[in-house]
Amino acid sequence: IYRLTDSAYKSVDDINSGMELFLKHHKYYFPDKALPSVVTYISAFNYAVITTDSVIGIGLDMFLGPQIEYYPRLGVPRYLFTKFSREYIVPSAIKAWFQSDYDQGAVKNELLSQMVYQGKLLYYIQAMAPDLADTLRTGYTAEQLKWCEANEANIWSFFIENKLLFNSDPAEFSKFVNDGPATNGFPKEAPGKIGAWVGLKIVNAYMKNNDKISLQELLLEKDAQKILEDSKYKPKK
Repeated sequence: IYRLTDSAYKSVDDINSGMELFLKHHKYYFPDKALPSVVTYISAFNYAVITTDSVIGIGLDMFLGPQIEYYPRLGVPRYLFTKFSREYIVPSAIKAWFQSDYDQGAVKNELLSQMVYQGKLLYYIQAMAPDLADTLRTGYTAEQLKWCEANEANIWSFFIENKLLFNSDPAEFSKFVNDGPATNGFPKEAPGKIGAWVGLKIVNAYMKNNDKISLQELLLEKDAQKILEDSKYKPKK
């Protein structure tokens, strides 16, 4: 594992640049918060990114590329292999740092709240790394993103007509906000975790219609229904 990792990461200049930009944006949006140190390590295929209150640790052996023979042996679902690539290091690190500050376990146990939490996460990544491609930020392919844009109204109608927004049964709503190769109930072209994409649309609309709200204030607002109402979200048809 060490030899593979050392060979793949003889230079980490691109990663350093990406992380430096993230930390600069973090300092801009959160001037009172201490910046974390960044270290790389070999996790023996255990953790892609770990965080403490002052460190982001990147397990480089979890980003060796989808072709690495060890990943299938570990029982990792094949749809995740593409995210084990070098270009996913920076978005994965940003995501982990967000989650260390804003614990998903404290989010209300209902679909809308979970969707808005995921939307905040994607909005945060967008703010911290504005040049990052949408595919890397969301984990969707370009084709999946096109499908979402073309079917935005249908996706929203599905949640409304099935009275899912305030559903508090994880067995029923988790498939819309958890990783997966696809989302049950939607065509095969739809990506997994489709609720996160809708959450981002809601958060984008909320910030656009409330331009005096800061990123910090957005992240501290826990009332997902208020965010939805104040967003005046109306999907494109």
